[in-house]
Amino acid sequence: MHPCARNASEAARHATLTRKQTPINFNSSSELPSTREKFNYGSRRNGEQGAIANVYPRESEFLKELRDATADYPGALMGTAPDAGQLMTLLLGLVNAKKTIEIGVFTGYSLLLTALAIPDDGKITSIDVSRKAYDDIGLPIMQKAGVEHKIDFVESPALPVLDKLLDNVSTNNTETD
Repeated sequence: MHPCARNASEAARHATLTRKQTPINFNSSSELPSTREKFNYGSRRNGEQGAIANVYPRESEFLKELRDATADYPGALMGTAPDAGQLMTLLLGLVNAKKTIEIGVFTGYSLLLTALAIPDDGKITSIDVSRKAYDDIGLPIMQKAGVEHKIDFVESPALPVLDKLLDNVSTNNTETD
């Protein structure tokens, strides 16, 4: 029996929640999880652990809507898992972030959670080589959430934009968090 368990029932529950997950057999297409399952639960989670990760985080209605809309979009595995988003929100709050840079936007899940986490006068420079997924899915939800005024979307490879931002920092004494 597990040392923290008070009885056999708790020990069995602990064993169920902590057992190692069986790896996915990628040789059998019938055993592959759907893109929606991978996106909703995180690509390395399944079973009870994935269900807990999917339900536990406190997502705003806008984040849930965006995550659900992204799940069926091609390339949905690029999306941020909800528990990773919660960590990002915590870190943004701990450093009192006001100005941030987002490299790689896709549909904008982490962009939206950043916009919701920073103050109303905060700014996000978001950089991606394509606006398509963001415009198709993310932008309408950003507008509904009332955070689009915080976002400066730059459609470009990241390095030239970062170089320009660094030049601005050295000449104008501006910074990001």
